[in-house]
Amino acid sequence: MTGPVEHSPGAAPARPHPAASGGRVACPTERWFLCGGVDHPDAPEDALRLATIGPDKNIGVDIGGICDKLTGRLSPQFRDLIVIASYVLAADSAVLRGDRRDPDLNAKWNRRFRFVVGVECPDLWSTPQMRELLEQTPRLPLG
Repeated sequence: MTGPVEHSPGAAPARPHPAASGGRVACPTERWFLCGGVDHPDAPEDALRLATIGPDKNIGVDIGGICDKLTGRLSPQFRDLIVIASYVLAADSAVLRGDRRDPDLNAKWNRRFRFVVGVECPDLWSTPQMRELLEQTPRLPLG
């Protein structure tokens, strides 16, 4: 990865992805995710680190398998998109919303995540238009 891109409005030690061990994390007001080996000076100490490659890998993304199923070669931009989507999915599964019996369920349903992601094409993902699209996409209602 060639550069970090921060998504959403002091490095933490690497730690495994909570969902990898079946664990989940209760969500504070804003939850930080440092993805792809990047750091951010404003990241809190409890920021979760997610990685799809390297010695700290804690999310499985089979880019090669995806390439084989599609056209055989993916552009750097499309690889970035797959990795970003994987980080968002992992974060969503790692942070609790509560359960139906929880009186604060509605308050916990909406969560605020901040992603700092190492990508191959940081200039693309850092444009104001792309950042706005990235921020709006997870808010779409899902079936």
